[in-house]
Amino acid sequence: MKTKLFITIAFLSLLMTSCIKDYLGDTGGDKIELNSENYLYDGDLERIFLEEQIDRLTDEIAQLDENDPKIEKLIKQRVNFKDRLAQIIDLSAVGLDLVIPCDTPNGKCVPRLLEYFVFYKNIEQAVVYVKNINGENIGISDKLTPLPEFKNELQYIRVPVDSHAKGIIIEIIKKDDQGNEITSTVTLNR
Repeated sequence: MKTKLFITIAFLSLLMTSCIKDYLGDTGGDKIELNSENYLYDGDLERIFLEEQIDRLTDEIAQLDENDPKIEKLIKQRVNFKDRLAQIIDLSAVGLDLVIPCDTPNGKCVPRLLEYFVFYKNIEQAVVYVKNINGENIGISDKLTPLPEFKNELQYIRVPVDSHAKGIIIEIIKKDDQGNEITSTVTLNR
């Protein structure tokens, strides 16, 4: 009698757990939800970096004499940065509708709960270094993970950032599917 009761309870438990899983879906996954408070798109960070470099080079060129031999090298660098800027993929242009993080006038802020750095699918390798304003590492990761809810057009690296940090320095070193290695460093403030 005890055996029959035990088997019945075990069977009902199994039946209930499988029904719950069917109802709720697989609850063991690492599904993430991007929102305006928890992610930054790598292309946006690279855009900030490139615009700062272009402005710096423009100022430097303006202060040189027309005949200075450095001017040609600086102009070439500026053209390279402008070309790189034009190649940054706008996520809305490829049909991916993400919430824009940190809508500030200069576009340079740290989302309150920052932990995801989003990359387009053409990036094969990436490392994200997050440092405090003093340059001390507070986070690092290189694990690119696809975002299936975006048809694998996007991938992310998770690096949780302390929500009390006044500002951070983000350095991203990445390699695209063409073999180009790209480094960007951006300082963001809260």
